[in-house]
Amino acid sequence: MPPSHPYKDIPIANDAPFELKPSPEKGWGCFAKTNIAEGSEIYIEEPLLVVPRTSYKAAEAVVQAAANKLGDRDLRIFSWLRKNGDATKKYTYYRDALSDSYFEIKQSKAPSHLYVVHSRFNHSCVPNMQVTHNNVQLKSYAFRDIMAGEEITFSYREMLYKTSAQRREELQEEKIFVRDCRACVPGNPFQEQSDSRRRLLRGLKFLRTGEDPEERENSPDRYPIIFDAQLKQDIANKRVAIYLEFICMLLSACLSEKEGFLGYYKTIGTVEERLSEFVDTLGTANHKEIARHVLSQETWWKKFCEACKLYGRVDANDDSQIPWPHWGDILPVILRTWTP
Repeated sequence: MPPSHPYKDIPIANDAPFELKPSPEKGWGCFAKTNIAEGSEIYIEEPLLVVPRTSYKAAEAVVQAAANKLGDRDLRIFSWLRKNGDATKKYTYYRDALSDSYFEIKQSKAPSHLYVVHSRFNHSCVPNMQVTHNNVQLKSYAFRDIMAGEEITFSYREMLYKTSAQRREELQEEKIFVRDCRACVPGNPFQEQSDSRRRLLRGLKFLRTGEDPEERENSPDRYPIIFDAQLKQDIANKRVAIYLEFICMLLSACLSEKEGFLGYYKTIGTVEERLSEFVDTLGTANHKEIARHVLSQETWWKKFCEACKLYGRVDANDDSQIPWPHWGDILPVILRTWTP
């Protein structure tokens, strides 16, 4: 590590469970100093710089004006930012320093916020950290156990429902390069299964909610997931069997666990809570009993297997007759995503 590298001087709280140091082929990154348990808070940060949204042409003057309002200490920190962490590559333009280190906080009137520390965490399509915000304050959490020495990463974009080809295309457009991600490197078993899992997760979300997370408004879908136009319309109109949502949620949890994303949903509190709420939507007493038994199982796979006992049943509160796809069609897809 070059002793003169400015990143050595970036102020990080003494009790932070990570350190900033060079990351192979990624410039610099953040690495765990100690074991970090799932659900643990990793860091809290306020923005160094807040810049109103503006045109690219006007951005240089706007960012420079905002930087000039910083105190001496913060201006020094801003000047330490480097392209890809290379000590010799200072930014020529203020706007480029901002564009490489900002987060958009959609609820804020000034959407470009520069966070010096969180911007040093690298991207991964199989991350171990989730970043949330409270107004303009960023908070990050471990959504699985992180071992000492392991690099801490988060996903720069919503990637759960994209295949490796889709992710590569999107990341390259934004000049984000991923070289060692096991979900992206072609030819390895995890990557092949990962693509199948993420396609299936996308389809399950559509079956469950009627919304395709990858369908773009007023744009042709380059990666369609449902080809039957009538089924797609029925699902969009939410005319699907009530048990379908329960089974879809549990199978999604199984797939997310295999993909390494389940902890993310547990961190934001959406899995168990939604499953418990589902039990209350059932109108048939026997179905409620089965659903409660399902939730008492130890593993997500056991929960899913027990939930399949609801397959084909019509609930008292069910006004739909659209069935789950035939098991002969769906099981080969599930098995392609699975290794014991």
